[in-house]
Amino acid sequence: GHVARTLVLCPPAVEERGEFALSFLGAADRFRDLPAQMARFATENGADFMDAGAHISVDPTDGVHFDRAAHATLGQAVAAKVVALFG
Repeated sequence: GHVARTLVLCPPAVEERGEFALSFLGAADRFRDLPAQMARFATENGADFMDAGAHISVDPTDGVHFDRAAHATLGQAVAAKVVALFG
C-alpha cells in the first residue's frame, strides 16, 4: 500500500536588516541551532529533512523573504529531493 512521507523543510537563516530588523531582533542568534534541531526532530519522527539554507539565502534588502531567483532555486532543490525520495 501507499505509505505517506513527510518532508520537513528548514528555512534559511534570517538577517536582522531592513524594515523587519526590529521584528527579528536576536533571531539570527536564535536561528543558529534551528537546522540541527529540525533535522533531529524529523529523524525522531520518521520524516525526511531538507535545509533550505544549504541552497538559498534570504533577500538582503529585508533579511526575511526570498527573491525571485531564490524561489526558483529552492523549487528546483525541493523537486530534486522529492524525486530522490520517491523516484
